[in-house]
Amino acid sequence: MGGVYTRIRNIQSLRPGDHICVWDYSRWPISYQHHGIVWCAGSNAQEIRVCHVWSPLETAREAQLDSCFCISTLEEFMYKRNPSHLRLVEYHTSGLRELLSRWGEVHLSPSDLPEVVLTRCKFLLGLGKGEFHIFRQNCEHAAYWCMTGKQWCKQNLTHGKGRIPFENSISKDEVEALEKHTEEIRKISNIVIQNVVKLSQQLVYLRVRGKYYVKILESGQLGIVPEHENDAQDCGRTAFRLTCYVKGHNSIKTSLFHEASGRCMFSRSTLSCFRDLRMKKANLCRGTTGAKWEYSSLGFLVSMNQHRRYIGIGKHNILTDVSMRGDACRIEFIPCSDSESMETPDIHSVTRQYKYQSAVEGTGCNAQTRENEQAHGLDELPGL
Repeated sequence: MGGVYTRIRNIQSLRPGDHICVWDYSRWPISYQHHGIVWCAGSNAQEIRVCHVWSPLETAREAQLDSCFCISTLEEFMYKRNPSHLRLVEYHTSGLRELLSRWGEVHLSPSDLPEVVLTRCKFLLGLGKGEFHIFRQNCEHAAYWCMTGKQWCKQNLTHGKGRIPFENSISKDEVEALEKHTEEIRKISNIVIQNVVKLSQQLVYLRVRGKYYVKILESGQLGIVPEHENDAQDCGRTAFRLTCYVKGHNSIKTSLFHEASGRCMFSRSTLSCFRDLRMKKANLCRGTTGAKWEYSSLGFLVSMNQHRRYIGIGKHNILTDVSMRGDACRIEFIPCSDSESMETPDIHSVTRQYKYQSAVEGTGCNAQTRENEQAHGLDELPGL
């Protein structure tokens, strides 16, 4: 069943900060993965940009000596490999997901914010020439460090040389500046998280894409309805009792309870062939994990069920499970109370402060990021 859950079926769903890998079978019977981080989104392999340890040289020895951490197109990243072998590497996944996926495609450890990931990518650009080593400093060591701040290669079970990739080429002051920058991003994220925690045990509305609200349908499914021009109450939106607690610097465990029906917003089981969300009661067979969600400061809800899927919007404006962050929708918690102490958490604050679009333009790799975000119906912001 390897690759069923991590296979990238639509490259347009890739988003900056995604960790990807591609399987290479050209040296049969040996197979291995090449790893990288998506830097720019796009509509095709020529527009999408990837940060990875790479060299354009053809021969293996010359390429190894010339390779460094750089930006290339997804087409160059693939290097004639089969597109069906492209995978999204998942983090903070479940034990079952690990069992059902191929080795190296999923990790139990959590990843950092996409903005932190991209900050690390930019820090490494141009470094590492001549330092490639298959066991001590390879493409996976660098990609995993960008995602988590630690060097690790799951393919050969080795830690990278030093705390940071290509450490010999970096001064202590540069490392301290990087750490200071990433902490500043986390501080902004923590402000959002604390504002969410303040809403715990309060009634909230779920706002999607800035102008739609979640509503419970008669079928028990969850749909979205547009906000009324004059009064949002007229759209028929549903209020949920929010329960949440902080698990990490970018991890809030939440549940959404509808008091009138006595049911929770529930994600389908891993083995279910249905992907739509439902309002259900927990029972012995169903368990409670499907009623729990992880919320990030960027506004994404991820199921704590074994499959760890995002919430997206399917046909007929029904909320569904989706595997890719690029297919997910941002969700805001809007307090029902007009109390001044109840503030709507600003899920766009990290994106605005980071100024991702400027970073992309600074590297000369603007692959029409803003246009691609809008084409997918995501928030019209120059960020993640």
